[in-house]
Amino acid sequence: METRTGRTVAVGWAAALCSVALGQAAAASPAQDARQPASSMSLVVFEDVPGSEALLRGDYEAGLGESMEAAERSSRRRAFQLASNVCVAQLKLGRMQAAREQCGRVVETSLDSRGGRAMARRHHAVALVNQGVLLSVQGDVEAASVHFDEARRRFPALGVARSNLLRISTAGGEPSVTVGEGP
Repeated sequence: METRTGRTVAVGWAAALCSVALGQAAAASPAQDARQPASSMSLVVFEDVPGSEALLRGDYEAGLGESMEAAERSSRRRAFQLASNVCVAQLKLGRMQAAREQCGRVVETSLDSRGGRAMARRHHAVALVNQGVLLSVQGDVEAASVHFDEARRRFPALGVARSNLLRISTAGGEPSVTVGEGP
């Protein structure tokens, strides 16, 4: 599966978006990206930390390994970003139990940011978006919607929360597999 990035410039922090495969595992080509159905969901990947380049090019095993290794020796703030990327990698690799546990830990620790309230709100919103995608993949659309709405409320500049909420509310039936570009 190909992954393209879209920077969230308005937010003022380095993060990229990649779409999660919802439903079956299939490859998407750039031509398919242009016809992305409304049901594809976007995950947030923190850039400029070990493993992020591998994640963004679709090498989830390498990204997972690099992120986990770096998290062991990182500052608290960087450790949060790496842990969030581990959540994304586990989800993209289809390791649902590991993703559920990791994303849950990330949500729990997201409000404990050393960067102040604004950073804590951003981190919490990112954690809620990624966990919302996991919930959607698991078929809990109602809980996913609550997560996206809460992320949107906590940090309105994170457009992916709004996009995912719109996509989940307009999706009919089982979500499909696509890769798309962020806002």
